[in-house]
Amino acid sequence: MAGQRRRPQRPDEVVANPTSDADTSEELVTEDLVDDSVEASHEDSSDDSAGETLAAEDISPETSDEDESPEVVDDEDSSAGAVTRRFPVLPAVAFAIALALLAAVLLVTRADPEARSRDASAAAATARSTLEQILSYNHSTMTQQIPANQALLTGTFKSEFGQTMTKTIVPMAQKDKTVVKARAYEVGVMSQTDDTVTVQAFVNQARTSDAQKEPSIDQNRVIATMQRVGDRWLISTLKAY
Repeated sequence: MAGQRRRPQRPDEVVANPTSDADTSEELVTEDLVDDSVEASHEDSSDDSAGETLAAEDISPETSDEDESPEVVDDEDSSAGAVTRRFPVLPAVAFAIALALLAAVLLVTRADPEARSRDASAAAATARSTLEQILSYNHSTMTQQIPANQALLTGTFKSEFGQTMTKTIVPMAQKDKTVVKARAYEVGVMSQTDDTVTVQAFVNQARTSDAQKEPSIDQNRVIATMQRVGDRWLISTLKAY
């Protein structure tokens, strides 16, 4: 300025450049801000990573449990499936056996009615002729007739018949000169098994003697059990009513 004297500059004196200092300060501040931002970014990243790790750890057990749970269910299902595949064999075998038994029953049933019908007819016819023979007698020939009559009987009835005829009927018939002729009517089958046929019959006995020349008729209802012995039907029991 006019009127003022300027102090000469000393050689060792450095004049600071305000602009340079300001720029330097700005650069330092900028670097600090960048460093802080980077550190903050790292910290945020670390926090995020930690959060993600924690979140992953928190979720992982649940996911594991959920993953393991279906495996247990699958094992149970597979086990149940194995059992289901294993056990149906038994019903199949039982069904096959049932079919075989049913077939056998059908075969037997198909043939059985015919055989049973033949047996019933044969037993009823034999009962008629046997009853007429053993309930008929003649005082003059009955002693010789007893063995022939016993041949038509079986079991204990065979011996009982012989004893009754010998001890009771023969003496009375010989005394009164009795003659009896029996006729069987309405012989019917009451029951039947494989080897027995029970029949009912109505038997009329025409009786004459020295004291009674005109025949008197005795009417009887009898039930006889016919027993198969070999290829013959023999009377095993006889009851009169």
